[in-house]
Amino acid sequence: MSEGRRRVGRGKADGPGLAETLVRTWLTRDNEFGAILDKVLDAGRQDVIDLAGRIVAERHRANADKFSADLMVHAGFADVGRGRCARLVVVTATTKGTKRPDAGDFGESVADSGFFEDKDRISFFPAWFPAAQLSKLSLCAIRCLVRDLADGKRPSVLDPDGADGSDNAIMLVGIDTSYTDEDDVEELDDVFESWKELNLRYYPEIADVGTPGPPALALFCQSLDGDP
Repeated sequence: MSEGRRRVGRGKADGPGLAETLVRTWLTRDNEFGAILDKVLDAGRQDVIDLAGRIVAERHRANADKFSADLMVHAGFADVGRGRCARLVVVTATTKGTKRPDAGDFGESVADSGFFEDKDRISFFPAWFPAAQLSKLSLCAIRCLVRDLADGKRPSVLDPDGADGSDNAIMLVGIDTSYTDEDDVEELDDVFESWKELNLRYYPEIADVGTPGPPALALFCQSLDGDP
């Protein structure tokens, strides 16, 4: 058993050692990196992840953005048992006013859009959440969100109370247990744009919908929308 695996189950005092192990295995592309990170995420050890980020920023500054991106991607995937790996999917939307369409109906429509490889393996939780909450989630919270959705539970890390008409930026969260070929992404974007043109007329409350994707994509689009 590796040093990293032995340490994961120990107390808070092992944080620095775990953080160092995460950084080392990431830099050397050691296969243990993913297994160790999974344990850290599932244990809710955000302190370890934050410390690892600081280590990379201080000692390997040129790699800091890539390290953060890899952590974000990994947090949004989880082995959910029965041979399934689920990835988190976020769909952001902008409303015209205070009304929202039925979240369950809208989620089913997005799942049927043709954007996903297998619509039967995509499911959205039938509730709107404020999109601003996404930027406040830690990586451990993102992993928790994936697991809640895979278990059919209401997301414990999100608060639906803000999606009451006071915010025009809202989102659906769901999981996809199929995999999309990266070579098809551009074609799928065109498919989703076509779906929007044809279907948003059935949802007059919605002004625009973002392309479904991982948290990093939704956060990137939010940052573009926030630029002056």
